[in-house]
Amino acid sequence: MHELTKTIGMVKVNYLGDKTSNEYSDGEVENELLQIYKNGLTESERIKILQNDPSWPIRYHMAYERENLVNWYKFPKGARVLEIGSGCGAITEALVKNSDVKIIANELSERRALINAHRNKSANNLEIVVGNLQNYKPDDLFDYVVCVGVLEYAGTFIDSESPYQQFLEYLASFLRPGGTLLLAIENRMGFKYLSGAKEDHTGNYFDGMNAYPQVKNVRTFGREELERLLSEAGYVVNNFFYPHPDYKLPTTVYSDDFLPGLNTDLQKSILPAPNFDQERQHLYNEQVFAEAIEKNNLFASLANSFLVEAKKGSVVTDTKEGQVVFSLSRHTRPKKYRIRTTAIKKDSNVVIRKEALTKESEEHVERLRETYEILDRIIGNKRKNLGINISKPMKSSKKGVVDFQHIPGKSAEQHFLEALLYEDKDAVLRIVEKYHKLLTALSEDKPVSTKIKKEAQGIVGKDIYEVFSTNNIIVSGILDFNLDNFIIHKDTGEWWLIDYEWRMDIPIPVDFIEYRGVLAALNRYKNSVESRSLRQEIMHNDVIAIPNYLLKSMFDEKKFRMAHKVENHIQKWILGKSTETTNFGKLTVSSTQTYYLDASQRVMKEQASALVTTKNFVEALEGEIKAQHAELESLHHQMHEIKSSFAYKIIKLPRRIASKTKRILKKVFRDEIK
Repeated sequence: MHELTKTIGMVKVNYLGDKTSNEYSDGEVENELLQIYKNGLTESERIKILQNDPSWPIRYHMAYERENLVNWYKFPKGARVLEIGSGCGAITEALVKNSDVKIIANELSERRALINAHRNKSANNLEIVVGNLQNYKPDDLFDYVVCVGVLEYAGTFIDSESPYQQFLEYLASFLRPGGTLLLAIENRMGFKYLSGAKEDHTGNYFDGMNAYPQVKNVRTFGREELERLLSEAGYVVNNFFYPHPDYKLPTTVYSDDFLPGLNTDLQKSILPAPNFDQERQHLYNEQVFAEAIEKNNLFASLANSFLVEAKKGSVVTDTKEGQVVFSLSRHTRPKKYRIRTTAIKKDSNVVIRKEALTKESEEHVERLRETYEILDRIIGNKRKNLGINISKPMKSSKKGVVDFQHIPGKSAEQHFLEALLYEDKDAVLRIVEKYHKLLTALSEDKPVSTKIKKEAQGIVGKDIYEVFSTNNIIVSGILDFNLDNFIIHKDTGEWWLIDYEWRMDIPIPVDFIEYRGVLAALNRYKNSVESRSLRQEIMHNDVIAIPNYLLKSMFDEKKFRMAHKVENHIQKWILGKSTETTNFGKLTVSSTQTYYLDASQRVMKEQASALVTTKNFVEALEGEIKAQHAELESLHHQMHEIKSSFAYKIIKLPRRIASKTKRILKKVFRDEIK
């Protein structure tokens, strides 16, 4: 029998009776996690563990991306929050950072609850209750219930014809009237499942699509199904949010007020959606399919996961001013560069906010204002003639927070990618030529001295000034002229530079910036560009894929190789160590597609060929066995003939006499001894 209450650091742990369970568990790895957090985990140790390609349970419980699901959500001061199924504390870790909010985390497993307590032991706004939620009788109702990855299992712990509705109704009993449920769950219609990812809970292909034919106690839902289920349980949906690529390891969160294809681009560089815990097929190119999702406004129905904000009651709450409708977190950077980008509804418009996530990163954000002044001076009155503009920081009274006007449209990178995919060569060339023209206008004819070159070598390496031109340079070393940082206004066609976060304060050749921007796009969408390889000549290696007509007309392979090398130096400067070690190698002609059904069919043919080989081998063995059986039958027949012969009988008579004589002699010998 254990004590009913214990304290770990600042965290109170209360037991709901004597009996706890470790039934839902990742096994022995949880003991490892418990020891890690008991010993005290430093940030550098955590980063090292995650960088060493850990097992899926370790990654899942320790990844910084877990926090991105809710770290942008604005809880009002003094709110009471109940987290259901808090596990090892990854979401709790994000919730407790709202220092003015009281968090009660419920977990059935004692071991998981203790991991959570040791992990968040410095949180003075956290209480953990261990045991069955049905035994929990709080002193007061809650303003919020957070339920992440639990609803789908309701059929395993509620014996009812409608366990999912009943579970949601039960959660509502903990909420005040008008209280909010934040619910995260997979979408059974998610496009990662369509393209060959196994169903997260069953490990089978297309189980969700086929309404779980062999599984009774696990369910996920499509968007309309989930909204209807919540309505039947007494909620009204206030907002649907869409964690991307899914709710487990999200980098980006979209919403109905800020959807890909309408208000912003879908982050496609992380597609195909990863499956760390199980193998998957790649039946088609998810990056290309994502383009179709955007064009047809289907993202809300085909997103891989949902985060739903639902109110207890029957009145829809208008999206309030200041509501976050989009979030992109950069949690894996060093502390001095760690920021979040959000889109916020403000004065009936949308404002894009860059916000420091640490004290150390405030200066990095504040430099945006200074960088704008530099850019404004460089571009001057060229704006109108060039068709370019720069997003200007708004005034702010809070350090480490900079707001910008939202520019409606798609990034130049997305236009570039679309033109490549649909083989619109004229559009590709127009975009590249415009890009070149703008970068030239942003540069200055100011030769770089030998002294400055030597000073810059520690950041960019010594080769940049030998391969790239030093006649036209970006004096202040502003790096963020990549194609994805230019938005082409949907109404005017004007190019807007919306992001200029990185400034190195050294002279950078403008042609390096151009190659860097194109290289970044071709690297991010390598699989998509390669998928055109049967229709045109695509040059590729382990880093990029590029149509040969671009190499012939506008770009040089040697400069791409050097841009890649210099980028490695820059990333080392940013992150403190090199993160990209892939050798650029030589570009060669790609002749096969990498992400089409052809690939799966090829695998199936190989498997079928292996089966045929195995079948032939088995048939050969069966033939050999039959031959051996026939030979054995022949030997039996020969033996029978021998035993039936007169000669065998003559030989047999002396053997009988000898055997009988032997028995008599033995008996006589025994009698003599007696």
